[in-house]
Amino acid sequence: MNERLVAIMLPWGAVDGTMTGNVTAVVELPYLWTFKCAKACASNDSSATLAASGGITISATAIGDSGDPTEILASTSAPVLVDADESITFTLDFDGSSGTAAANPSVIVFGWVGEGPQ
Repeated sequence: MNERLVAIMLPWGAVDGTMTGNVTAVVELPYLWTFKCAKACASNDSSATLAASGGITISATAIGDSGDPTEILASTSAPVLVDADESITFTLDFDGSSGTAAANPSVIVFGWVGEGPQ
């Protein structure tokens, strides 16, 4: 069944200037949904990484630079079915472990309500 596409912008888009520490955001939807990918970037040439745990797993993956987002998939084959009310924690390592800090990071999570396209 092909359901509605969902896009969730994580709150880091509102962060001004260079971040000074790692940040997390938790996504929990009240219905079954299917994770497709995340797209993430910073406005500068950074060393930042994005990871996730909970309903999906994403190993720390470099985000895009200079406003050019990188598509980040789950560590297991995508798409990944996520149960209703299951929490997913996204962690943005602002400098990828002591590299160049990310300025103005932006992260959007994409998926479908329900089981997604077959």
